[in-house]
Amino acid sequence: MANSPKFLLIGSIEPYSGKSGTILGLGRQLQEAGFAIAYGKPIGTDLSEDVQENQDADVQFVQNALGLKDNQICLPLLFLTPETIQKRLEGTDSTNYLDKLQSALGNIESDVVLLEGPGNLGEGSLFNLSFEDLLVSRIFRAGPKSKNRALLHKDFRKPKSVVRINKDTNPNSF
Repeated sequence: MANSPKFLLIGSIEPYSGKSGTILGLGRQLQEAGFAIAYGKPIGTDLSEDVQENQDADVQFVQNALGLKDNQICLPLLFLTPETIQKRLEGTDSTNYLDKLQSALGNIESDVVLLEGPGNLGEGSLFNLSFEDLLVSRIFRAGPKSKNRALLHKDFRKPKSVVRINKDTNPNSF
């Protein structure tokens, strides 16, 4: 396991477009290649009654499907509910969620962290957790020689490249 994990942020321009499915596929490939993986979802959106307290349905599903331990999961920092939005708008919630996320990710044990972005590019902006906020945060800019890079394509619907992962893949090549 590497000293500090690499981060892969999975996002979309629209909700319910397959981010969790993509994460499952990538996660399985990385595990089969021998990488220790972790998963996080900073913003919870599905607080169903049949899900454990304070856990998003996607988080619980991905954790179970990939067999991840609790120290390989970053639970949602908040859930988008009318109450949390109202508190933020009223100023009663002034939490720095990016700092909170960075702290939570510091406790993750893995080679690669698969981070599920918000439902669309703008969701979470009220809490500084939009896709853009996450990309420009210190999480992805660990220093002047950081190997974490963001690749954006002008047409998000077309893949820019295909990554083949096998046992000889070096995590520093991401």
